[in-house]
Amino acid sequence: MVDASMPKKLYFSHKVNNNTKTCPECESALERSRQNYLITYFNSPDPADMTQYTVACSAGNFCESCDIVVLNMREFNTAAQKVLGGSQQRPKVSYMVFGIIPEGASMNDPNGLGGALLFTNLEEIMKEAQEKAKKPQKPVKVEKVPGRNEPCSCGSGKKYKKCCMNNV
Repeated sequence: MVDASMPKKLYFSHKVNNNTKTCPECESALERSRQNYLITYFNSPDPADMTQYTVACSAGNFCESCDIVVLNMREFNTAAQKVLGGSQQRPKVSYMVFGIIPEGASMNDPNGLGGALLFTNLEEIMKEAQEKAKKPQKPVKVEKVPGRNEPCSCGSGKKYKKCCMNNV
């Protein structure tokens, strides 16, 4: 049985080569457990404009010997998107995982954390997320489609409508 009442250090599965079977620090076997996680959804670029949610899922893989949790991000993202209302129109919602809410924790926590035990490496995770947000996004290259009566871009010399227009 996983003891979620002690603070844990968080690892993301994609950062440890999707290894959710062994602990990245001590190589012990990880135990999968259903837990409640505290996440924060950012409504806008302003860090003060955020809303907290609870996500219940079994995407966490825990090490009993060294208080580590490896979060399977594919499974966690699926659960988080359901809670946050991700849809076809809004497929990717930005959020941050803050901690685990132990069973029986009071949701009326004076710190506003819903009784959650924050991850011990939360500052490191937040700093990494801020650096990632500051990186300039690569521009998307869009190939210009020629007009139907213009020369085809394949170089054949034919009009686009007689060449590649039907292949698109």
